[in-house]
Amino acid sequence: MSSEPQSSSTPVGVSRVEELFVNVDDNLNEEYECNVEASEPLLDTTTKEAEIENPFQVFKKPRRSKVWDDFLELELINKQWKVRCKYCNQPLSVLKSKSTSHLKRHIDGCIKKSRFLKQQQALNFLPSESSTGTDQSGFVGALHDGKVDMLKMREAMAHWITMHEHPFSIVEEEEFNLMMKRGMPQWTSVSRVTIRSDSFKVYEFEKLQLKALLKKVDRISLTTDLWKSKPQKIEYMVLTAHFVDLDWKLQKWVLNFVHLPPLRKGANIADCILKCLKEWEIEDKVFTISVDNASANDSCIKILKDNFATNRRLLCNGKLFHVRCCAHILNIMVQHGLQQVQDIIEKVHDTVDFLNASDARLKRFGELASQYNVQDRKLILECKTRWNSTYDMLDCAIKFRKVFPRYALHDHSYNYCPDDDEWEKIEKLLEILKVFKATTNIISGSEYPTANLFLEEVQRIQVLLDVKS
Repeated sequence: MSSEPQSSSTPVGVSRVEELFVNVDDNLNEEYECNVEASEPLLDTTTKEAEIENPFQVFKKPRRSKVWDDFLELELINKQWKVRCKYCNQPLSVLKSKSTSHLKRHIDGCIKKSRFLKQQQALNFLPSESSTGTDQSGFVGALHDGKVDMLKMREAMAHWITMHEHPFSIVEEEEFNLMMKRGMPQWTSVSRVTIRSDSFKVYEFEKLQLKALLKKVDRISLTTDLWKSKPQKIEYMVLTAHFVDLDWKLQKWVLNFVHLPPLRKGANIADCILKCLKEWEIEDKVFTISVDNASANDSCIKILKDNFATNRRLLCNGKLFHVRCCAHILNIMVQHGLQQVQDIIEKVHDTVDFLNASDARLKRFGELASQYNVQDRKLILECKTRWNSTYDMLDCAIKFRKVFPRYALHDHSYNYCPDDDEWEKIEKLLEILKVFKATTNIISGSEYPTANLFLEEVQRIQVLLDVKS
């Protein structure tokens, strides 16, 4: 299973070590700062020095109030020093006395902060305040009485490797161990075999947490995706679960990533899906499955639908069970349309490929582009299996429309330049593809619901095609 743990993105203060050694007088100063009224005069920013210097650089005492952790760095807004809330981006004035009472009142009542903190409660494997060692975060440091707990450090490294997909061999690198040794003289190196075992334990722990979460969910929507790896020519299938948790937050988790042997059929795909659902104990909670428009997927859905209808109750008698991927449908439409102008696209493709094949050609082309004040200096080559990359290639190439004929006069081996009529067709094509790309990006989103968006977006495409036809 490959999942993305939803760790908090709340920044951790850089002066945490200093807070462990705060004197009693400093605590009194912080309390005094929170009680001063916000009606005091603002910082004087009329002088040139105030416009350049950060006002807190002239104070002897550093900012110790924790309220500053919720605000960005100081910035000049309308000739006044202000700070912006990290959650709602609202600017607030900075007072001469360094009072933070008005900042604290804003943070206590900030609706976006309360929503942010509420979202961080779901499967927070790595607490946001982990470096502070506070009771609220549930984090226990690896340093006790001047000694390093290597078991906890191994657990932390396993989380780090699995979250960011680092190779296990990274723990054996000389510079990595030298860095850890400098920070913790008692550090002992760990082998890749050991960290692989620890990472598997982390995976099992996260899997148990996800299983516990899925037990509390009533309905789950599944999506499948199948593709073939070109170098190895191995076919894979990934199964992803989408559901709304108890906090009404949309969740997305990869449940399984499996290898499918060649000559895959609908029955083979159905067997893999049923095996995965049984492993996660959610076979009675699935109400929709989204698949691409392939004949194998159609037979797979028929088998699954018959299986679920026999043993379990399907919503609306299974009418909503089979969901065809709208993004895949749009992809088929665009690919069919691009076939009509394939000869023009190949000219642009060969042009970009020809120029990128030589640094000397690119240098000469860049010199000519600068004469036409073209800001872009890089040509994009398409990936022929992805139509949106074709759009990116054409959208970039049309900016050099006047440069290509000029380059052809200097390099007689270049004979792929489109003529004016072909550039006109490309310009009209981009107007249509731009809408298709925007629609595909919207309905392909996974962090927000799309069932309420795709119909309006498809309607927009229909209106566009009616106008252009």
